[in-house]
Amino acid sequence: YDPVITDDPILNHYRTACEELLGVLDKRLHLHDFRMVQGEGHTNLIFDVALPADMAGRESEITAHLEGNLSYTVITFDPAAFNSIVE
Repeated sequence: YDPVITDDPILNHYRTACEELLGVLDKRLHLHDFRMVQGEGHTNLIFDVALPADMAGRESEITAHLEGNLSYTVITFDPAAFNSIVE
């Protein structure tokens, strides 16, 4: 397994920003496996979004909303993860 960084203030800032942007669309949207990968000219924000079944087909809308507010996102939609979230 790759190590998970939990104490980086920049990573935490972007993760919180992504979580808030998802919440604007639907409070049920959650992300996991959040990481940043620095490139030569920019930093990619890479994460999975746990997608409720009734939101299937809205992936482009969600991606556009995130990319309109944060550049360079790489998103994987994970419907199975939505069913495994315990609150």
